[in-house]
Amino acid sequence: MCIIQGPLITYGQGPNNHKGGFNIFDSLLKNVMILKSEQIEYVYVTWEPKNFEEKELEKKLLLNKINFHAITPPDCLDIDHRFKHHYSLLHALNYVEKDNYDLIFKIRSDQVINVEIINDLKSSDPNKLFVSELMINNPFYVGDFIYAATPIIFYDFLNSQAKNNYLLHSVIANDIGMKYFISKSKRSKFFLLILYFFLPKRASKMWWAFAEKNIQMLKESKWNDIQWRGREIRSIINSNKFIFSDSLLFESDEFKMSNLNYYFNGIVSLLRKLVRQW
Repeated sequence: MCIIQGPLITYGQGPNNHKGGFNIFDSLLKNVMILKSEQIEYVYVTWEPKNFEEKELEKKLLLNKINFHAITPPDCLDIDHRFKHHYSLLHALNYVEKDNYDLIFKIRSDQVINVEIINDLKSSDPNKLFVSELMINNPFYVGDFIYAATPIIFYDFLNSQAKNNYLLHSVIANDIGMKYFISKSKRSKFFLLILYFFLPKRASKMWWAFAEKNIQMLKESKWNDIQWRGREIRSIINSNKFIFSDSLLFESDEFKMSNLNYYFNGIVSLLRKLVRQW
């Protein structure tokens, strides 16, 4: 089962932004065709349309018999959509009969995958959460382009993200990793933040031990095949900072930054986004 998640029109908040909005319809159709060719069921979970363009797109979904589920977004402060993202996935997981499937994976509505990526997901370790990538020298960073897991692991992971709408780390990817780590290790978030800021080597050691046991990543060649908002991801983001299932390098002096500086930079980024939204 594949959950395709995301808005009908995406704008972005990183290196591949679309000021006028990226219409996901063509990307969605490509993914649906690929999934059908592999006899994989799918559901597209999105938000209820809020303007004329999105309402017209919803009509196209109905006309093309796309299996979609439009939900009401939660009414909460969520500057960079980290909570809404996982809230909608949890909603979708409850919408489908999840226990009927051995594997459930999630992709974004503004990306296109291929059969080779699907085959990589199918061969994943059933005891681990499959994610798109981790990052060198960056403990708790979890890439969210792709998720895959058995229904039980997927549900537990989404609960770790959507159970409480609180900000643990200022950067989305690290917030994901920290919350998943806490949910599995039963450590307190205060204990983890103290280690992260003041005993970074110990925090890093804990994270890599946890990741080795609980997380699996895409192969680098498969990651490079992702199409994101009409462009190859390799032309937008350099993969040499990331860790994949076939990576040999987990730490490097080239990319080092103190955890405190990294967290502070994330706070600055969040404040800029908040100002733009106002």
